[in-house]
Amino acid sequence: MSLTYIEIPITSSTTLSYAVPFPVIDESYIHVFIDGVELVSGTGFTVSNSNALITLTTAPTVGALLLIRRQTKADSKLVDFQADAILTEADLDLAIDQVFNLAQESKDRAEDGIVKDFDGRMDAQNRVIKNVANGVAANDALTKGQIDVEYPKIEVAVDNIASLTTVAANLTATPSSINDVAASITAINTVAQNLGGVNQAAVAAAAAAASAVSASGSAGTAATSSAAAAASALTASGYVIPSQTGNEGKFLGTDGTSATWEALAAGVFYGINISSDGLSIELTSGEAVNNVEDFAAWHIGQGISFAINNNELQVTI
Repeated sequence: MSLTYIEIPITSSTTLSYAVPFPVIDESYIHVFIDGVELVSGTGFTVSNSNALITLTTAPTVGALLLIRRQTKADSKLVDFQADAILTEADLDLAIDQVFNLAQESKDRAEDGIVKDFDGRMDAQNRVIKNVANGVAANDALTKGQIDVEYPKIEVAVDNIASLTTVAANLTATPSSINDVAASITAINTVAQNLGGVNQAAVAAAAAAASAVSASGSAGTAATSSAAAAASALTASGYVIPSQTGNEGKFLGTDGTSATWEALAAGVFYGINISSDGLSIELTSGEAVNNVEDFAAWHIGQGISFAINNNELQVTI
């Protein structure tokens, strides 16, 4: 129980006078607070009845907390004894009262502070601790201001706990699959790097096939070679070409989306000779086997026809 102050919860706005339950040497030593705000003596309250009663000037709000505290002068002695002076009871009482009151006030202050309780823990006695610096080190206490900033982040983390738990469970349940993906990262990167060269390889293969067909007298052989070249180029780029089984003599074509084997149309042989009497031109055509040395001129074509009309050679393309 405190010896030098009293806290009174306000239950009535009509009650203005309150008793001071402890001795006070001088009315200036009485301090009055409403909800922590100090009132000014003479305007906010008055002291009467030999310092035993205070009267509020303004009716307090119901629910407010009234604090009456004694604070004895401590910066100088109230009695200064002199040599050869008469020693009176009043002077002795006043000197002793000052020391006694200061001792009581010091005791209350010490007990009102944050002290170590019997269980070894610090006790703030259910009071607000104010003017606290922000925590810095790992073991420092946090202020309300720091909590107000960090709490929304904590709420987000709590909301995500379920998702984090699911991820953790998946990591535990399928470590082999995760390791397989990790081990395949290099191969995946290599395929990604080669994607740019795939189209170039396909275009080059198609060009090689076209050149082989026009330059070779054997369309079948040229088609086979170009198809093999196209297959090699695509295979080197990491792509699988259509099966070659049963596609001999064909070339690889595409519709822009997928690759297929295409058959090369058979060429038509045209052979030209001068008759033995030198009066006419003899024309041989068809897909039969011919000895090109037997002709003065020859041509292999597709979509081209030759005819002799009125001793004139007509070529239809």
